[in-house]
Amino acid sequence: MGLIKNSHTLKWVIVGLAVLMISPVTSQATEINVPADYPSISAALSTANSGDTIRVAPGNYSEHNLNFDGKDVHLLATSGPGSTVIDGNGAGPVFLFISGETRSAIIEGFTIRSGSSTDGGGVMIIGASPTLKGNIITDNHATSAGGGISVSGVSTGSGSANPLIIGNSFLSNTAVDQGGGVRVIEASAEIVDNTFTGNQVAGGSRAGGGAVKATLSNDVLISGNTMTNNSATFAGGAVSAFGSDLELTGNTIHNNDGGGFGGGVHIESQVAAGGNRTVRIERNTITNNTAKIHGGGIHSFFENTNSTIIITGNTISLNSCVDPACTSAADDSSDICGVGGGIGAISATCTMTVSERRVSDSRAARYGGAIFAQTAAGVSGNVINEDCVRFNYVTMACSDRSAC
Repeated sequence: MGLIKNSHTLKWVIVGLAVLMISPVTSQATEINVPADYPSISAALSTANSGDTIRVAPGNYSEHNLNFDGKDVHLLATSGPGSTVIDGNGAGPVFLFISGETRSAIIEGFTIRSGSSTDGGGVMIIGASPTLKGNIITDNHATSAGGGISVSGVSTGSGSANPLIIGNSFLSNTAVDQGGGVRVIEASAEIVDNTFTGNQVAGGSRAGGGAVKATLSNDVLISGNTMTNNSATFAGGAVSAFGSDLELTGNTIHNNDGGGFGGGVHIESQVAAGGNRTVRIERNTITNNTAKIHGGGIHSFFENTNSTIIITGNTISLNSCVDPACTSAADDSSDICGVGGGIGAISATCTMTVSERRVSDSRAARYGGAIFAQTAAGVSGNVINEDCVRFNYVTMACSDRSAC
């Protein structure tokens, strides 16, 4: 072997070798297969790096506490949710996102079932923003909030939460206090093009949001979803929002039971909790929902805030606010005679605008078959007909506010 005699050339050879030795090795995105490469999803997640795709073959996988551990990995069921099931067996949440994952951390195409936790029976998200896409999320349970998914912005060392929840089916998930399907607290979220069927929140004294509950949250978008046959024992058969900025657009909200308040939708904020908020309810179809006390279709309660609720371009029909125990107007003193078959805005200090929408065929026991308003309300450009009240004020009733 010849020797390098030129000192100038030797110097650059040495420099080149040094650069190679200290340069970091850039990892390539890898495709990992389960069970071909690893026998379990948890083993594949432990090995994967950000940017990798884990492809999971059809089968039933009994796993829980699956943790992305801060890595932006795409977890993909190759044959879809009908043949690829992850069963938590009631031993814990099926998935955890607790380390600041971004929307590039994706779960796609699985059935996620039988998870159980205090919050987030199926998927627990704390201070992270993953994407859940095209999954069936079913038969999960939370002893507090978020039977299917819980989203919380409260986390040590992580950013705020803002997940994308798109194109999933939420079936028969349950919670005790908040959000049979999804609960969002002190966070943001986009909940788009999902179906929510048969989810329930029951047992808590203020059990709210059979499908979705948002609490003390900013920029919550609920759009293009279909919500049917969900229930809450206190308020919001489909959607309940407390102290939150909410945009509710283009949803079908049908045949939900809100217990006492808001058969379809319940909105609430107080100066001591939530403060001034803006809620937009636009271009939804809200039909056949029931509540016993206030607001068969929509109920709002804003106490001592300068909040705004805008209700425009919706179809609100065939909702009812009737308790069979109400047999005469005198029963109203015991708070069992419902008001506002379509919309009930009760004890509110806010500005409510109701425009360009159809309210029809709704029923209430005592006041306002279509609308009962106890707030400053602008009502214009509506089609309001075929509404029914058993005792007083068939179409619209206003009280306490001269501006109504």
